[in-house]
Amino acid sequence: MYKLVEGDLWRVFYAQYMNCSPIMSSDDKKETETSNKCDEGFLPDANPTSESPRFSIAMKMNRHDNDKDTLLPPSPPKFVSMNQLAEAAKAFYNMSLAHEITVDSEFRLEKYEPQEKSLEYCIKETMHRAFWDILRSSLDCDPPDYEPALRLLEEVKQSLQGLVLPNQTRLKTLIENLLDMDIAKSQLEETGHLSLEFYKNEVINLMKQFCAPIRDQEIEDLRKINDPIDAFKNVFVVLDKMHMDLANFTIKQMRPYIRQQAVTYERTKFATFLEAQQSK
Repeated sequence: MYKLVEGDLWRVFYAQYMNCSPIMSSDDKKETETSNKCDEGFLPDANPTSESPRFSIAMKMNRHDNDKDTLLPPSPPKFVSMNQLAEAAKAFYNMSLAHEITVDSEFRLEKYEPQEKSLEYCIKETMHRAFWDILRSSLDCDPPDYEPALRLLEEVKQSLQGLVLPNQTRLKTLIENLLDMDIAKSQLEETGHLSLEFYKNEVINLMKQFCAPIRDQEIEDLRKINDPIDAFKNVFVVLDKMHMDLANFTIKQMRPYIRQQAVTYERTKFATFLEAQQSK
């Protein structure tokens, strides 16, 4: 068998890297051609060892083939609905709110007001002004149209019901009786008239029974407004303040319990938020 000497070995490696045939003598070529029939590698070693270049290259090629065989296809895309995103955002907001209530003993909710002259502010003012203008014009018609007035009383009733605690059954019954829409509609059909002045006084009396002491003066100021439409406009302003008072009172009463459960609650909500994020 042909044996490579130092010069021949150099020529073989050089030819391999330059992608050309090795430069050998005619006698060398005959012996190498015979050897190459047995082995297609550039080293005529029938039993390559781990130290031989041919063995290393073969191992790399096998490893590359195995990597291609075991390569997993990419996961299909996951789609998240708007409801899932909304739930995640709500959970994150509630978690932040619980954290603020826990660490800040002076934390209070405040009514959101859009920046003056902003687009949101202009739209809000326009819608409110249109609502009251329609109500006034409907009452000034001949004959008057009381349909907007009935919707107004229904909204006042719902707002008052939202201020009643679950155990205040007497106030619930009182609101239901004084602002019974079925009775109001039947009286309107019989008489053709609906007295907003009467309902204004009844609503103010109801508000007086369960408002916070800080709102007593504002309630009394409502009685001084003679125009029933202007009075109801200010009634909604005071009702919004009363809702905020109730929310802050509830936070104050629940703060010790929230502090006890804060760690578990935040961990649960954060896990929900992460789950929604990972499913995107």
